[in-house]
Formats: sequence, C-alpha cells, structure tokens
Amino acid sequence: MNQSLDKLEASVYRLTQKFETLLGENARLNSVITQLKHEQEQKTREHQAETERLKREHQEAAEKLKQSHNEETLRLTQAQERQKLEHEAAVNELSEALLVQVGRLKEDLQTKIDALTEEKNRYRSALEESADHLRSLLSRLPKEEHSH
Repeated sequence: MNQSLDKLEASVYRLTQKFETLLGENARLNSVITQLKHEQEQKTREHQAETERLKREHQEAAEKLKQSHNEETLRLTQAQERQKLEHEAAVNELSEALLVQVGRLKEDLQTKIDALTEEKNRYRSALEESADHLRSLLSRLPKEEHSH
C-alpha cells in the first residue's frame, strides 16, 4: 500500500508539474496572443493611417489635375479667341484692301470709259463734219439727167 501510495503521490506530483507547465505555457501563449493582438491593432491603425494618407494624396492629385486641366482649357480657349480675333482682323484688313483696289479699278475704268466716250464723240464730230463737207461737195457737182 505504501508503494501504491508512493506511486500515486509521484503521479500526482507529475500531474501537478504538468499542470503548472501547462498553466505557464497557457500564460505565455495568452501573452503572445495579447502581444499579437496589440501588433495587429497597431498594424490596422498604421494601415488606416496609410490609407487615409493615400486618399488625401489621391484627392490632392485629382484636384491638381483638374485645376491643370481647367487652366489648360482656359489657355486654349483664350488662344482660340485670340486666333479668331487675329483672323477677323486679317479678313477685315484684306476686305478693306480689296475695296480700295476695286475702287481704284472702278476709277480707272471710268476714266478709260470717259476717254473712249470723248474719243468717240470726236470721231463722230469729225465724221459729221466730213459727211457735211462731202454733201457740200456733192451738191456742187453737176447733176446728171437720166433718159427714159
């Protein structure tokens, strides 16, 4: 019985040792779990902070891009308007030059028409004088008589 008691006592001692070892291991694992939870929470906060930072950077970049696009659109619109005004000014200048040339051509043609009209009138007068002179000469010629 003594031997059974010693065996029982040894078994209880081993079980107690095992239990204490398991309690220690459990405490260590709980500590590791707590540490891992803290690390996970820290990583989650860091990830959220990084996500927020990236969102802000993305938003800032999008706003800069939009502003740059608006500025470029405005610059192009202004350039188009300037080109349009320059084109209109050039067309107006050419129109005025064309009107001046047309006016000169009209004056030149009218001058030529007037000169030709005057020359025609001189020739007409000369022809009328020649015709009058020929009639006068013809009237002085003897008249022939016709026999029937």
